[in-house]
Amino acid sequence: MRIHRYYFGIASLAVWCLMPLPARAQVAINFEPPTYTGSATGTVLTGQNGWYNPVAGSSDYSVFTYAGNALGLPVNPTGGTQFIGANPGTTLARAQQDINWASASAWSVSYDVAHAFLGTLPAAQNVGSTSTQNPAAAPRQLIALHTWTDPNTATTWNAGYNVFDAGGVPMGTVSPGAAWNGLLVSHWYREGYSFDLTSNLVLSVSLTDLTTGITNTFAPTGWYMQGGAGGGAFPLPTAFRFFAGSTVPSNIAGWDNLSIAPVPEPTSIVLCTVGFLGVLGQRYRKRRG
Repeated sequence: MRIHRYYFGIASLAVWCLMPLPARAQVAINFEPPTYTGSATGTVLTGQNGWYNPVAGSSDYSVFTYAGNALGLPVNPTGGTQFIGANPGTTLARAQQDINWASASAWSVSYDVAHAFLGTLPAAQNVGSTSTQNPAAAPRQLIALHTWTDPNTATTWNAGYNVFDAGGVPMGTVSPGAAWNGLLVSHWYREGYSFDLTSNLVLSVSLTDLTTGITNTFAPTGWYMQGGAGGGAFPLPTAFRFFAGSTVPSNIAGWDNLSIAPVPEPTSIVLCTVGFLGVLGQRYRKRRG
C-alpha cells in the first residue's frame, strides 16, 4: 500500500510536535517525609536534600510538622504534614538550594508563605524574603521582600519586590498593588513571580489567598532584575534562597510547596503551526494546479 507524501508529512510533523522538549532543571519541593525529617519543635533543614546555610553566623531553617508546631502557624489549606520555618531570634535565618538557572531563559517561581510575630514590640524589618542568588558574585537578583505594614503593631505585612530600571538603577521595594498590602498574619498565601534571564525583565507576579482562593496577578512594565536591561555585567544566579529577619525577636517565617520551573517556550508550537500550514498549503497548490 502506497502512503501519499501528504499524509506522511502530516504524520511526521505530528510525531515531531509531540516529542518532549529536552529536559531542564526544575524543582518541586513540599518538604514531606520521607525526603524531609521534621518535628513539632523543628528539625534543622541544613543538610537535608541539598539545602545549606550560605552565610556564616546565620540561623538555620528547620522542618516543622504542622501539628503542634513551635512557631504557632496554622495548618496550610494546601499543605501536607510539614513545612519549613524560622524564628531567628537575634540572628538572621537563611536556607539555600542550588538551581541550574542557566538551563532556561524564562522561569516561574512560586511557594506558600505565612508570617507571624512572637516577641516584644516594636518588630524589626524585614519579615522575610525569597531571592535568586549566586554565592560567587552579585547576580541578576530578584528579591521578593516581605515587610511589616507597621512594626509597632506587627499585625499585617506587605509583599513587595526589589527591582531595577532598565539602566540598572534600584527602584527600591515596589508594590504590585493594594492586594499585596495589609496581608494577614498566621494566614497562608501563595506568592509567585516569573522572569526572563535573557532580557532580565520581571514578567509577572501573583498572590493567592489560600483560604479564600482569590488570586491577584500583575504584569509589570519596566521592572528589571539587578543589572537592568540584559543584565549588564552581572552573572546569572546559581541558587535560590529563603530568608527570615530580623535581629530582634521574633519574626516568624513559614514556607511550603516550593516550585521552580522553566516557562514553556512557544518556539515548538510556532514551528509546528508553520509546518502544518506548509504541508496543507502544498497539498492545496497541487490540487489547484
